Amino acid sequence: MTDMKNAPATKCEAKTFIAEYKLYKIRWLILSIFILYTFSNSFQWGQYVIINNVVVKYYDIEPSAVDWTMTVYMVAYLPLVFPALWLLEKIGIRKSMVLTSAGLCLGSWIKLYASFAQDRFAFALFGQSVGAVSQVLAFGLAARVTGVWFGPNEVSFACSLAVFGDQFGSAVGFYLPALLVENTTIPRIRSRLILLNAIIAGTASLIMLSVLVYFKERPKTPPSAADAMQQKASEQSNIINDLRILFRKKGFILMMIAYGINNGAFNTFMTLFNSRFLIYFPGQEYHVGSLGFLIMLSGIVGSVTAGYYLDRSHKYKETTLGIYFMAIVSMISFIFTLRSGSLALVYVSCILIGFSQIGYYCVAVQLGIEITYPVSECISSSCLLLASHVCGIIFTNAFRYMTDANFSDINVTSTMAGVLLIGSLINALVPSKLRRQNVDVDDNDIAIDCKEETKTTSTIP
Repeated sequence: MTDMKNAPATKCEAKTFIAEYKLYKIRWLILSIFILYTFSNSFQWGQYVIINNVVVKYYDIEPSAVDWTMTVYMVAYLPLVFPALWLLEKIGIRKSMVLTSAGLCLGSWIKLYASFAQDRFAFALFGQSVGAVSQVLAFGLAARVTGVWFGPNEVSFACSLAVFGDQFGSAVGFYLPALLVENTTIPRIRSRLILLNAIIAGTASLIMLSVLVYFKERPKTPPSAADAMQQKASEQSNIINDLRILFRKKGFILMMIAYGINNGAFNTFMTLFNSRFLIYFPGQEYHVGSLGFLIMLSGIVGSVTAGYYLDRSHKYKETTLGIYFMAIVSMISFIFTLRSGSLALVYVSCILIGFSQIGYYCVAVQLGIEITYPVSECISSSCLLLASHVCGIIFTNAFRYMTDANFSDINVTSTMAGVLLIGSLINALVPSKLRRQNVDVDDNDIAIDCKEETKTTSTIP
């Protein structure tokens, strides 16, 4: 993972890392627990911004203050990502999951306390901040957990399922708050906020217990040659050296920029979605939640479809480019459907946005892992997320300024689409060398190579 001198020179040498590669049925339980955790985490990510106007009314604050309940997740990531990666390398996957699920649970109970009084928005933001700090450890774990437990012909699909929890949690997080917390009287809002956060806190507590009881570090036997090699390399791993390797790869730098633009634009879109939609459809808060749910649901379909396709075609770069251009088209179509006044057309454009922009996540992370192998999946995927959070913070503040300064929605959305176009052009420059896939060759080929190597050695006098 750091010094390539430690990597095997031949397939036969790679085979000696481990006598056999084996898949365990428990991998599906591990994946299910991870999906539940990411579900709970993502649910809380957007729970306040989707009911921005109701939260503003209850706590008597500015809309920009509510934006920070989502933005804090991006801000917390910036200074903590590298310390979190170091800690992850030191304590392992299981202990990291225990810590992050415990922090998420604590933040949930703080937000429940904040729901009981109108002067406790600071506690609500603090609870979000506790969850935001805790989840830094979990960012990037989807690729690591699936890489450790799943074989080469199912790892992309498994990763897309791991991302499923994140996306489905976001979907429910946009739908349920809008359904439960209506724009009504203050006492009614208070009781519904209490109910919402009680559900969140109870769920987070159950998930923490599941992690404590059932979550395992790794299987006894690696699932693939790639993971076996990575285990060997990790014995001499050093996060500083790994980061040096990553940032010397021009292809990965380009991938970071392209991914950061795409994901940052999507985070901004979702942060400002409530206020933009209600300009054209005042009093339709229910549809805000439904549309947010639909965006995330279509993103799940996009991710799973892309993951399934990648496992069979291995056309990583081509897939990222296709999805990227679809994101540009969907973003442009969104503003015109808003201005048309047709809710049906708005729903269609939101489906396209979710399918393309969320679908890009899984494919881009897998491509980033491929071009940086054998660097740990956690490190490469965390660096991609770092870029997305930097872009997300910049874009959210810039587009919020444009909105508050009364720029037209056409100007705002056209600017966002233009940024996405730049990102797609950068994505086109990313190399498509699949380092990890090249390691996972057929066992028959390895056996043949080993026999030939042995035969050649035996003939040397």
